[in-house]
This record gives sequence, structure tokens and C-alpha cells, in this order.
Amino acid sequence: MTTGISHPGLSRRAGWSSYHFLSMVEEVVGAGCWSTDLITGIGHWSAGMYRLLGIEPGSVTPSHQLFREFIHPDDRRNLRNDWPQWALDGLSWNNEFRVIRTNGAVRWLASKAEVVRRDEAGRSVRAAGVLIDITARKEDQRGRRLVRDRYVALSRTLSSIVWVTGPDGMATGSEHWMELTGQSMEDMVGLGWVAALHPADQDRVLHAWREALHRTWQYDIDYRIRCADGHYHWFNARGAPVYCENGTLREWIGISRPIEAGRPPRSLASDHHHRVVSRPPRRSIDGSLMRAARALQNWSVPDLAEAAQVSVSTIRRIEDNDAPVRPRAQNLAALQQALEAAGVEFLWATDGSPSIRLAAWANAAAAERRPVAAGPRASGGGPAARPGVASS
Repeated sequence: MTTGISHPGLSRRAGWSSYHFLSMVEEVVGAGCWSTDLITGIGHWSAGMYRLLGIEPGSVTPSHQLFREFIHPDDRRNLRNDWPQWALDGLSWNNEFRVIRTNGAVRWLASKAEVVRRDEAGRSVRAAGVLIDITARKEDQRGRRLVRDRYVALSRTLSSIVWVTGPDGMATGSEHWMELTGQSMEDMVGLGWVAALHPADQDRVLHAWREALHRTWQYDIDYRIRCADGHYHWFNARGAPVYCENGTLREWIGISRPIEAGRPPRSLASDHHHRVVSRPPRRSIDGSLMRAARALQNWSVPDLAEAAQVSVSTIRRIEDNDAPVRPRAQNLAALQQALEAAGVEFLWATDGSPSIRLAAWANAAAAERRPVAAGPRASGGGPAARPGVASS
């Protein structure tokens, strides 16, 4: 057995070599390579292999038996196609298992190995494989399962239905909903879930849902669900959009809960119109959108600076989208808040594209304003005193 960290076929040339390239790749992705002569038992481990196990290179004699000692006892018993039978049979060996490093740390590894050489008689004579550290992926999966299990347990405790739709508002399936209503997956996907509502509620609910989708605002409405027992029961449904890091709409998530005893359901259309949606979560604006909003409000840069208590130079820098310095989040928030307080509404489509408009109350207020004569700016002016001043 060799004790070095070389690998068959990796020639060392002056300067850069395939060995150096392999070492770099192994370090970046957290991998290790090995090969074994099935006739002589001579094994070779790469530098990454030693690193995965927490062993000093050259301090041990590489062998499969030694490697097995690092595998977690529970996984060692469960591994299929045990060495060396899988190699002698000419099979591949793909598994995921835990190893216990020399410092006691437990790491998850994914293994892919196969026979790479046979003799003239067709017998397997050399096997090679690669191991990749997948601990982060396993911990992420475990964390997701933990969150999901807690969420499911909580929703069941509260007798609630958790639902998710795509960015277009089409349902993708909900075990809770199917259990409650008796609908099949085929029945409920898309907008099929509406069929489980009381006929008198269906149009109202569809209108509310489409309005929430159009505005990408939070959804809040009461309706009656025909449950699996054949009876209708009142539920309150609330949903909210979920965004990707780049601002595009990823999905909608919501919850439907039985209405508490004693609270009358909100079933009247007059009540629905002002309670079905609420203000969307604030999303950051960029310089181009801020400049357009300022123009819509007929504000100059000094007007916006006064309203937001942000310097003129900062605003000009933000509106220059090519500026090398990124604006501070608190400055952007203050500017956006000042514009929204003046009646500008920032809207985002499902694909993340933005638009702006003046709120109805701002349009009405503008219509009631008296024209302001052109001339020098009056002292003490600004957005509060002269909201109709043209942008400069």
C-alpha cells in the first residue's frame, strides 16, 4: 500500500499540473478521490480524501478497511453492495452516509465509485471513486423538514389549512384542503378549489383573489367551505405574496382558519371591498423609479430632499443608477416613505416590473389646488407648502 497522496494518472509537471488542478477542485467543492488495485490491494488517496477524514496526509496507510472504520456504525450496517463484492461484480457504488472524523465531528458524504479497469479475462482489477461533503445540504434538508413538521403540527392544532399557489395564483395542491373538503388533487389544482365554496361566495371570492393577484397585496376574506361531511362551515382565508431576492414574485402562501364562535363572518360585498386587501410589504425602489415618482408628484430634487430630510446630493447620486456607491438603505426608505406620504403608490407586477400611480385621494387633492403663479420660489416653500411646483 502506498501512503502518499498522489493519484494514478496524475502526472506532476513543472509548474501547473493535473494534480494541482485536482487539489484545487477538491478544496473548492469539498471532495476527495481514491482508487484501489483489486488484485494487490494497493490504495491511493488524494489530498482531499485525507482532508474529508481529518487525517494528516501520509500519516496512515490508505485502505478500504481503514476507511470503513470512519463510517458511522449505523450507516456501516446499512450500506448495500459492500466492498469489495460490488467491484468484483463490476457494479457501481453510489451511496450517502456519515463519517466520524478524527476530531469527533460527523460529516455527510456522497459516494460515487465504479470499476475503471479490467484484465483480458474481463475481471475487475481497479476501482476508483469520489466522495463529496454534502453536510450542508443534509443540514438544510433537516432544517426544512423541521420547519415543515412544526408548521404542519401547528396548523393542525389550530384546525387550519395551509395552502400554496404559484405566482399566477393557481393552486398546486394542499393535503389539508383535500382532507377538509374531500376534493382530489385533480379537483383542487388551478382554481378548482373554488368549487368547494358555497355557490353564493364563489364570485365574490374569485373577484377578491384576482384583485389581490393583480395588486400583489395581502388577501383577507371570509367564505363558506363545503367540508367532507357535506356541511358548510365559515372560514377566514389570508394569504400573502412571497418574493425572490431579486424582487420577482415566487409564490403565494396562505392559511384558512375556522371563524371563531361569536364573530360574524364578513360576507357583505361592502365589507369585502375595504377588507380584502391590505398594504403590500414595502419593496425598495431604485433611482429611475424614484425620479419617475418625483416627476409624477411635480417635485424638484430640493422638494423631495426637504420632505424626506435627505440631502440633495444623496438624491442626485441615487437617481444616477450608474453611481459606483450604493445608497444607504435608510435613505432609500426615507425617500420612499416621503413619496408614499404624498400620494405616490409603487406597484410591482408578478414578473417584478414596477409601476407608479397617484392614489385617488392625491388626485382629488391636486384637482382642488389653486394654480400657483410662476415666479421665484417663496421662502418657506417646499413640498408641504407648494405641492404643485413643477420638477426642475
